[in-house]
Amino acid sequence: MRSTMYRQMLRLVLTGGGYLLLSLVVGSFLIRMMEAVASDNLYLTRKTVYFFNLLDAKTMDVSWMNTVLTFYLFAAAFCFVFSILLLLFIQHRSPRVIGRWMARLPMFGSTMECLAAAELCQSVHLSIIERRTYSEALKNSSMTIGNPLIRDWSQRAANQLDEGQALSSVLAAIHLRVPPVSVLPGLFSEEKSHEQALALWEAAAEESHQLAQSRCARTNIFVSNTVILVAAFIAAYAMYTTTSSLFVTLGGLT
Repeated sequence: MRSTMYRQMLRLVLTGGGYLLLSLVVGSFLIRMMEAVASDNLYLTRKTVYFFNLLDAKTMDVSWMNTVLTFYLFAAAFCFVFSILLLLFIQHRSPRVIGRWMARLPMFGSTMECLAAAELCQSVHLSIIERRTYSEALKNSSMTIGNPLIRDWSQRAANQLDEGQALSSVLAAIHLRVPPVSVLPGLFSEEKSHEQALALWEAAAEESHQLAQSRCARTNIFVSNTVILVAAFIAAYAMYTTTSSLFVTLGGLT
């Protein structure tokens, strides 16, 4: 299930980034072609001199086209770089500093946090089934979880448990703030039997999976609709700027 959600997130970034890049490239091409046609050309306008209507030739001003074209190119470069960073973040290959920044994104960050919580809870649950200690369970999580921040925390938490710290205080330092992980320190404030701990981590894993699936679906819907609207606006604005300049050119080009 988690692998399916990871694939959905990757496909969403690829398709969304592709649509935006395509619209920006097409818009840049239209503006660039219109700027090349209109540059250094003259068009005729009418002016009134002593009640007489005379024709006056003016050079077309295309500086605003260069400004729009520059904006489109910068937006395309930003979209490309941001898409690459987002793909690396989803695949847990981004640098630590960038990964921490990307984790704050409203949609993708929260979804990836829920997926990391699901991975952690399921990993600990499987270790408890094998009757491993929590220190062993967290050491195993540090080798199997994809999220680098949670991997590092799992290794530190295992070392802290080996040093005699309480499980509730160790869990309180986790980098995840999504339910049910956020309530685990309170639940482990007292000793739990093997059966109770097994049921608790199983319920936490199931809830984390459901929450991750829900947020993944909402992210997919929101981003898809937003990308479609933004791409349509980008293409429509480029068409508007080029056609409006074309009407001026055709009205009096010499």
